[in-house]
Amino acid sequence: MADRWIEVEPSEALRGLAQKLASRHSINAANGCQLVAAITFSGPDERDVGAVTFDAELASAARRQEFTVP
Repeated sequence: MADRWIEVEPSEALRGLAQKLASRHSINAANGCQLVAAITFSGPDERDVGAVTFDAELASAARRQEFTVP
Protein backbone atom coordinates (compact mmCIF):
# COMPACT_ATOMS: atom_id res chain seq x y z
CA MET A 1 0.00 0.00 0.00
CA ALA A 2 2.95 2.34 0.55
CA ASP A 3 3.17 3.03 -3.18
CA ARG A 4 -0.39 4.45 -3.15
CA TRP A 5 -0.43 6.82 -0.20
CA ILE A 6 0.55 10.46 -0.11
CA GLU A 7 2.67 11.57 2.82
CA VAL A 8 2.39 15.17 4.03
CA GLU A 9 5.74 16.14 5.53
CA PRO A 10 5.69 18.38 8.62
CA SER A 11 6.92 21.94 8.34
CA GLU A 12 6.88 24.92 10.68
CA ALA A 13 3.86 26.36 8.85
CA LEU A 14 1.93 23.08 9.17
CA ARG A 15 2.88 22.72 12.83
CA GLY A 16 1.62 26.26 13.48
CA LEU A 17 -1.69 25.53 11.76
CA ALA A 18 -2.00 22.24 13.65
CA GLN A 19 -1.53 24.09 16.92
CA LYS A 20 -4.24 26.61 15.99
CA LEU A 21 -6.67 23.88 14.92
CA ALA A 22 -5.96 21.82 18.04
CA SER A 23 -6.80 24.83 20.18
CA ARG A 24 -9.86 25.82 18.14
CA HIS A 25 -11.36 22.32 18.14
CA SER A 26 -10.11 21.20 21.58
CA ILE A 27 -8.24 18.22 20.14
CA ASN A 28 -4.78 16.91 20.96
CA ALA A 29 -1.66 17.76 18.95
CA ALA A 30 -1.61 14.45 17.09
CA ASN A 31 -5.17 14.96 15.88
CA GLY A 32 -4.32 18.55 14.95
CA CYS A 33 -1.51 17.20 12.76
CA GLN A 34 -3.84 14.66 11.16
CA LEU A 35 -6.39 17.37 10.41
CA VAL A 36 -3.75 19.65 8.87
CA ALA A 37 -2.51 16.76 6.72
CA ALA A 38 -6.06 16.18 5.45
CA ILE A 39 -6.53 19.88 4.72
CA THR A 40 -3.16 20.04 2.94
CA PHE A 41 -3.93 16.95 0.88
CA SER A 42 -7.43 18.04 -0.09
CA GLY A 43 -6.73 21.69 -0.83
CA PRO A 44 -8.87 24.62 0.25
CA ASP A 45 -11.99 23.76 -1.76
CA GLU A 46 -11.85 19.98 -2.00
CA ARG A 47 -13.30 18.72 1.29
CA ASP A 48 -15.53 16.31 -0.65
CA VAL A 49 -12.66 13.78 -0.65
CA GLY A 50 -13.85 12.77 2.82
CA ALA A 51 -11.99 11.69 5.91
CA VAL A 52 -11.99 8.41 7.79
CA THR A 53 -11.08 8.04 11.45
CA PHE A 54 -12.10 5.96 14.45
CA ASP A 55 -11.33 8.91 16.76
CA ALA A 56 -14.57 10.68 17.69
CA GLU A 57 -12.89 14.00 18.53
CA LEU A 58 -10.96 14.06 15.25
CA ALA A 59 -14.12 13.13 13.32
CA SER A 60 -16.01 15.99 14.95
CA ALA A 61 -13.22 18.47 14.18
CA ALA A 62 -13.03 17.22 10.57
CA ARG A 63 -16.77 17.76 10.15
CA ARG A 64 -16.39 21.32 11.47
CA GLN A 65 -13.71 21.81 8.81
CA GLU A 66 -16.34 20.71 6.24
CA PHE A 67 -15.01 17.20 5.57
CA THR A 68 -17.47 14.38 4.96
CA VAL A 69 -16.87 11.81 7.69
CA PRO A 70 -18.84 8.54 7.71
